[in-house]
Amino acid sequence: MDENKNVIFEWHAKDHYDFEDIDISFCNNPNTVDWTHYNAIEMDVDSNLLVSSRHFNEITKINRVTGAIMWRLGGNANQFNFINDPEMFKRQHDIRKISNGNYTLFDNGDGNSSTPYHTAKGKEYQLNESSLTAELIWSYENSPASYSTAMGSFGRKPGGVSIVGYGMNSNDDMLFTAVDDAGMIALEIEFDDVLWSYRSFHYDSLPWNLNRPVITCNFNNGQYYLDAGAGYASYLWSDGSTSQTIPLTTIDTFSVFIPKGDGGFLRSEKFIVDNLLDPCGTVSLSELVISDFSLFPNPVPNFLNIEFEKLTSGSIKIADVTGKVIFQKEIENTSKVVIAANSFASGLYFVHYAGKVKKFMKM
Repeated sequence: MDENKNVIFEWHAKDHYDFEDIDISFCNNPNTVDWTHYNAIEMDVDSNLLVSSRHFNEITKINRVTGAIMWRLGGNANQFNFINDPEMFKRQHDIRKISNGNYTLFDNGDGNSSTPYHTAKGKEYQLNESSLTAELIWSYENSPASYSTAMGSFGRKPGGVSIVGYGMNSNDDMLFTAVDDAGMIALEIEFDDVLWSYRSFHYDSLPWNLNRPVITCNFNNGQYYLDAGAGYASYLWSDGSTSQTIPLTTIDTFSVFIPKGDGGFLRSEKFIVDNLLDPCGTVSLSELVISDFSLFPNPVPNFLNIEFEKLTSGSIKIADVTGKVIFQKEIENTSKVVIAANSFASGLYFVHYAGKVKKFMKM
């Protein structure tokens, strides 16, 4: 539709597909026939449309002007020769055209069609729309292997971090994996209980400001107080207090919740009190403290990840075996730094931070 809600393009599956195009494994209930089960649509660079039919195991390209099918990728009516990927894909989600001209999708896999099963993967294909070839250029499969019965996503970022979101996965506690071009895990989130997400996304920085409450410390009439700031509808401190300010009478770690949106809450950063004689002058006022760090991957193929236990600030230096500093960076209030090590010669290097030294190998 246009901005005035006038229909400018309309397309009906019944006019273009045969019923037999469906994966027969989805025909298990005659009272509920879910035929195409569309789950993604994407505009290609030529303004034509890419549509994902989960129950066809197919991506269809549709001419935006005529409505004609331009090609069919995967499934029973597949027109492409798959290179490096004889299994093709099943129950796929999140078809996307990426900046390098290739196509990506999340291959959900299938726990019923094969032994042990068709595993879930994030996949990048290079398509030749003239010769109808689909070459698998890049893929990632988690270990241990799993499959996803529903949902899922794949945000591919060549030269950066790609995000594989597993949806409703056979490994119930796995939510998503962030992985670099070499297949090394940069970040992985699991939960002790089942938690599903339809799609997972990567942002270089948050596209919003959380506006967390800020705890300040002050002294008044012989008493130290913590203040969460004025203007909130309610307050809930970690010690159970419900006022804007609370007196400091014990050594503890404090935080406060304030309401946000419809039934939600935001929590402040922690305020650590370890000295009642001078809590406002010598204690940490937040979680922004110097912390230990880890390096990965090690050996390093292309990108070195330096991850801190807490948000921290300071100077990072990287030296070679002769002690020569070849890299230096000032960081502020961050928990992770990614350094492009492509130009580093192969060999042993040392990372210096806050009096600590750790070593890594460049491949």
